[in-house]
Amino acid sequence: MYRNQQNSTEFNGFNLAEYTRWEEDGEPDESQDPLLGGSSRPVSRVTANWRKAWRSVFRPGYNLESARVNHQFTPEERLKLNNVESIDYLAPNSAMYRKWLARQPHRRHWDRWVVMGLIGVCTGLVAHVLYVLINLCAEFKYGVTRWIIVHANMGVAWLFNVTVSCAMVAGSTAIVVGYAPEAIGSGIPEVMAYLNGCMVPRVFNVHTLAAKFLSCALAVGAGLPVGPEGPLVHIGAALGSAISQGHSTTMRFSTGLFRRFRNPKDKRDFVTAGVSVGVATAFNAPIGGLLFAFEEVASFWQHSLGWQVFFACTCATLALNLSKSAGAALMGRGHFGWFDKEVAFEASLSFSTHVLAMAPAAVIGVTAGVFAAAFTLLNIKIARLRDMLTSHLGWRRCWEPLALTALYTTGAMVLPLFFPCTPTECVFVGGGSEMACDTGLPGGGVNITTAGDTPASLPLYTCHVDDHSWRNASGGGGSARPGGGWIPSSGSITPDTGANTTTVYYNQLATLLLNTGEESIKHLFARGTHRRFSYSTLAVLGVYYFCGAAVFAGSPIASGLFVPMLM
Repeated sequence: MYRNQQNSTEFNGFNLAEYTRWEEDGEPDESQDPLLGGSSRPVSRVTANWRKAWRSVFRPGYNLESARVNHQFTPEERLKLNNVESIDYLAPNSAMYRKWLARQPHRRHWDRWVVMGLIGVCTGLVAHVLYVLINLCAEFKYGVTRWIIVHANMGVAWLFNVTVSCAMVAGSTAIVVGYAPEAIGSGIPEVMAYLNGCMVPRVFNVHTLAAKFLSCALAVGAGLPVGPEGPLVHIGAALGSAISQGHSTTMRFSTGLFRRFRNPKDKRDFVTAGVSVGVATAFNAPIGGLLFAFEEVASFWQHSLGWQVFFACTCATLALNLSKSAGAALMGRGHFGWFDKEVAFEASLSFSTHVLAMAPAAVIGVTAGVFAAAFTLLNIKIARLRDMLTSHLGWRRCWEPLALTALYTTGAMVLPLFFPCTPTECVFVGGGSEMACDTGLPGGGVNITTAGDTPASLPLYTCHVDDHSWRNASGGGGSARPGGGWIPSSGSITPDTGANTTTVYYNQLATLLLNTGEESIKHLFARGTHRRFSYSTLAVLGVYYFCGAAVFAGSPIASGLFVPMLM
């Protein structure tokens, strides 16, 4: 039995057609079908399955569609849609509803503002704890790896790095696969579906919230090309749903508060606020969170809701920055309530521009758009292949991210070995708060700073320092290297204020790869990046990170794509 399904997409002037063959029992027998690439010779079931997977990945159709064309749902898509119920956000005009509405307090809105503030504060505090866990995991992994490189050898460092990364990813994928499958991915598509009227089961469940939090912290801390911003949107939406309802059906308890908000319309508004708050805490941008919800995810909007959402985003950023400053004050690295350097990916230096700068900006925009289309197409192909090969494996799905993590971590350690050490003359300027480094690349010096007015740390990797006065100025710590070089005990170098000038040899690619995505972006946002990193380094980083992000997107872990897209 054959079915010929005509596809509306055209390629090189020809209409594309899809041929699918199946037997009555639903099991494909492709070995005897020339149209499907088979032959008259019998083949094994494994070979037939691999052929089917290969054709599924590269078959044309439903990959890219024009926004002006109505999508034609396939029978498989219709089957999935039949399992999703819709939400009636518009209250029915019934006698029961009018009676309930008459009992509601007239013009009482203060409790709605209180709930909005609680959503913002709680999400800000949860986001701070998430970032602390990510930083702890990353500092442990990269700090010990650099120490082993300096004091042992590259083989031991590779073994430690791969083992720790795989252990973190194993915990990340086991939590979501075995405990809460609804927490897989960023969660943004599920939240958008809910806000557009689709009842997605258990998407705001307490178990989903906890699994999303832990899985995201482990996945990002393992150094994968993923980010925490997407999961923060899901976490914010889940907190908005939980706080506004005042009860939990999963944990079977009720606070008795906010009973009048237990209806689809009000719950939808508070989930919209949670989405905005998640973006606001991810990028420390309250206005950005408001605009994201208004432009991208919300289908129902009111003027009053906009002000309430903005208030929630402001409370979230305030709670996040207060908690960060409190932690810095406890660690002796800052003062409580001081928010000067708490802007994510900040470019604080001002410079003059020219109208001709629009030309390279336009080229960058067009190039980014082309790469975005290529990334989307590649990710669709990989997702299709992943769904065919692993969707039926159950717990065995966890092996896929483990294998990908081992390959990605190995590449991140091997690729920098092909890049030479770059010399840089580093001196302190600005009263000891900035480090000016004259790199070995063409061009002059560049100031290197990070958030908090602290000098940036350049991972030495297999490189070294060529000045004994550095060791003397910093108290004599470290060990001598043959040839007069010196290796600091930390595995990364930050010049001491007591030293005047010294030669630091750093590895350009290791500086960007042996870091989390956010730290690498901060290095790229530094003024004079083109003098710190060569074009070959940036090209290798771009290709490697592009492929890694496309492969990991959709893997059974809680992760987002905002940071990979920025990279």
